Amino acid sequence: MDQNPNPNEVSIPTPNSVPTPNSVPTPSPSYSRPGLPDFSSLFRQALTQFKLYWKTYIGISIIPFIILLIPSFLEKPALLYVYAFLVIYYVVFIASLIALFIAITGDKHPPSISESYKKSFSLFFPYLWIGILTAFAISGGALLLIVPGIVISILLIFSSLMFFAEGKRGLSALVGSWYYVRNYKLAIIGRIALVQLIVIGINIALGIFSSFIPFVADILSGANYVVFTPFSLVFSFLLFLSLK
Repeated sequence: MDQNPNPNEVSIPTPNSVPTPNSVPTPSPSYSRPGLPDFSSLFRQALTQFKLYWKTYIGISIIPFIILLIPSFLEKPALLYVYAFLVIYYVVFIASLIALFIAITGDKHPPSISESYKKSFSLFFPYLWIGILTAFAISGGALLLIVPGIVISILLIFSSLMFFAEGKRGLSALVGSWYYVRNYKLAIIGRIALVQLIVIGINIALGIFSSFIPFVADILSGANYVVFTPFSLVFSFLLFLSLK
């Protein structure tokens, strides 16, 4: 066995043992988090997709609006009929949101209006369950303080898209949304807020225009949902894809 007989003797490194510049380890480059596409780029992409399939999107979203107009053509109905109508309306309203998600998150060519609605009723209760879980999570955070409730609502903003785009159900959809959003909270809420500000600005302009004609105001309020809801969902879906 090779041992140093003198423990006080300092060993002198040989030329072969001296580290050369090539052998000195270099620090690894620091990890930089990839950024999201800028707002203008996402907005243009959303406009392009909306223009391609606007007939399908508007055809889906206009059906609840048509149903909502039915009572205006009827005489004063009994209270029981009013409650029954409200139940039908809210069921169709939720089904229209599901159908929009199906059409927007589908393949290159979205399904037709009838196909989207047929699929929506089979996904009605799983989608509703995700909405209930999300509402409970947000309300639980809001019970602590306002800020935690806001943060949780941002983290869970893509729970529905996790269901339609990746097939996640229940708590898995909420966890998936949190996983994607956790490092981009401000970037996401900033882009979505800009879309909503544009929508609000258009609504204000239309409101001023229609303030003198009540009937036109009712039509424009319906058009607001029919047009801006699918566009907002398209924008949110493209933002979701950029996170992936």
